[in-house]
Amino acid sequence: MGMELWTYSGLAFLGGLILNLMPCVLPVLSLKIFHLMSLSGESRKKLFLYTGAYAAGVIVSFLVLSGLLLALRAAGQQLGWGFHLQSSGFLVFMILFLSLFALNLLGVFEIGLSLTSIAGPDLKPSHEGKALGSAFLSGVLATVVASPCTAPFMGSAVGFALSQTAATTLVIFFFLGLGLASPFLLAGLFPSVLRVFPRPGAWMLRLKQLLAFPLFATVAWLLWVLGNQTSVDGLVLALFSVLLVALTAYLYGSFLQPFAHRWSSYSASIVAILALSGAIYSGALAAKNQSPASLRPGTVTEVPDYKPGQWLNYDPALVDRFRRSGAAVLVDFTADWCLSCKVNERTVLDTEHIRQLFVQTGIVLFKADWTNEDPVISEELDRLGRNGVPVYALYYPGASEPTLLPELLTISIMEDALQPLVK
Repeated sequence: MGMELWTYSGLAFLGGLILNLMPCVLPVLSLKIFHLMSLSGESRKKLFLYTGAYAAGVIVSFLVLSGLLLALRAAGQQLGWGFHLQSSGFLVFMILFLSLFALNLLGVFEIGLSLTSIAGPDLKPSHEGKALGSAFLSGVLATVVASPCTAPFMGSAVGFALSQTAATTLVIFFFLGLGLASPFLLAGLFPSVLRVFPRPGAWMLRLKQLLAFPLFATVAWLLWVLGNQTSVDGLVLALFSVLLVALTAYLYGSFLQPFAHRWSSYSASIVAILALSGAIYSGALAAKNQSPASLRPGTVTEVPDYKPGQWLNYDPALVDRFRRSGAAVLVDFTADWCLSCKVNERTVLDTEHIRQLFVQTGIVLFKADWTNEDPVISEELDRLGRNGVPVYALYYPGASEPTLLPELLTISIMEDALQPLVK
């Protein structure tokens, strides 16, 4: 068990390191670069303290998520990695939080431990405590945004971790978080790498404002995911909630400051309280809104004769039926909140060349949509030794177990996988 634990810990570290380059992390990648720019020219001690606080935020977040996942699984829930984004309530929270974060970056409002400080620390002696707190929070944010997807090596490590004791699971997730945080830790240990960045200056204010727009893009993506999880009504309610939160932030930043006129402050306070209450109520309605059970456009559950190139809605019994008939089967385990899944679809699976290969080989295609909690899909992922998406399970004719393709697909990978099936 000792060697096995170290092996999977190493895989978890590599997976966390590669996770920095995965599409799921791209929305906050610009903020992470801004962090490094903000640190340029600081002393080694301050750099080490800041990067250590960031790493602590990442690692603690991974441990908390893994502990929550273990507790829910022990209670009988069939859940896997990324489970929190299967909750419409959590999605609404993230939509509102990131909207506030973006408005804060634009300078619409400032409050206490500024959300802006999460994007770039102020390491002046009088502000060191706040800087360390903001560094910790930035690590938490990076983990929350990165966690929906799996990276190479990460899938097998997480699958192993969740099949072991709680102590072993926590060790694996510790190394996963350490891998994600390692580039920042290296920057703290070797400050010379920061010399490639210009020294901080007034120009960073404009850069900070520009960084609000990747966050707005993330909000738009999460709204799309929420709309798919709930309905158009849920999407509209969430948009209305964002509007009211933005109004609250504007009123606070413009009228609820020490320099504001007293009566203006009173009036703005009343409107702000009403707007915030409306935002919370609207967000709660959006989270509760459920769409009627329906399949994605272009998918079906039962067909008398399979038409090559057609994606079927995942059904284990139907998969077995086609496998027993001697057909090759590809199951795409995906989710709308998984950006890596969407990148693979756009750049590989949905390309004309690969679609033609699907038709040419006659392979039967299934899409297992894990956007919402689905115990059947969770159970199959567990059986495959995986607890997150994307997963691509390719069953060759006559094979008892599938071949698992890499988490990041390329045209050449799919060509090689389908080559034995070419007629």
